[in-house]
Amino acid sequence: MDFISYYFQSYYELSVLQFETAELDIIECISLKEAQKNNQIIISELHNSGDLNNIVINNNSDKYVLIINGELINGTKYLRVINRSALLSPNTQNIIQVTYINERSSGTEILNFIGENSFIPFTIRSEISVKVSKLLKNLSSIKSIQSVGWGKIFDPEISIQESNDILAISKNEVSNLNSKVFCYAVDWRANGLALFYNNRLLSIDIFHNKQIFKDNFHKLIRGSLIDCKPIKLKNNKMTPNEALIKIKDILNRLSKVNHINFDSIGVGFENRFNFKKVTSFELNYKDHLIHLSALASPNYIIDNN
Repeated sequence: MDFISYYFQSYYELSVLQFETAELDIIECISLKEAQKNNQIIISELHNSGDLNNIVINNNSDKYVLIINGELINGTKYLRVINRSALLSPNTQNIIQVTYINERSSGTEILNFIGENSFIPFTIRSEISVKVSKLLKNLSSIKSIQSVGWGKIFDPEISIQESNDILAISKNEVSNLNSKVFCYAVDWRANGLALFYNNRLLSIDIFHNKQIFKDNFHKLIRGSLIDCKPIKLKNNKMTPNEALIKIKDILNRLSKVNHINFDSIGVGFENRFNFKKVTSFELNYKDHLIHLSALASPNYIIDNN
């Protein structure tokens, strides 16, 4: 995959590489955020059945709507997370598989902390992606992913550790997180980003649409910053050139690894990859990449080894 341009920023614990790829805006679509803002979708429970793992999304617009794995869904009785990215056709009703957040605090507190129409923390997003791939491979019901615990924190020494409730933090810390998020400026040319914690790659997301990238940029930053604990840096933060080399290497490796095809929830199909250090998928429609996501597996950090 060739990059036309790129833009690197590094603040606090998180470094961000934004980049532009060649194939863009092939399919006209809008983000979940944009659709909700314009009242073009309706999100509801599934037949009032008490089913925590499925919701109904009615796309009442004349455009495709892209929903993204890890997006936090508000507007139903319980907080849910989108399990799989999907491209929803115009004027359709769709049953969407979701994960119920088994929060230890109220849903209102979570929304105040994470932000409405946001992404869950990186580690939980990765955990769900791994489970989805395994269950699809085994032809099991996605209902097996009933819930995830809240409060996992990424730690540089032991990879993933259980912590106290992530919401048990001061208002000053919430304000500090908000100020950090908007230190990162979105590049108007970009349609993809890679996030690094210190010198380790956390995630890659590539979208075929620049506006969808912009709509989700700060949401993805926030989800990763929640998991990045402040550390005393030892002159080993990622440099722009190192970041570019590492991203190209990871994408090259993904292009060569064996993958499994699955029908998408909406239109198109998914290529899913799961190996030791990364969980990844590509959502494709009409031979075009709609969304690629590569996440460090919960017990590993992606590197070049």
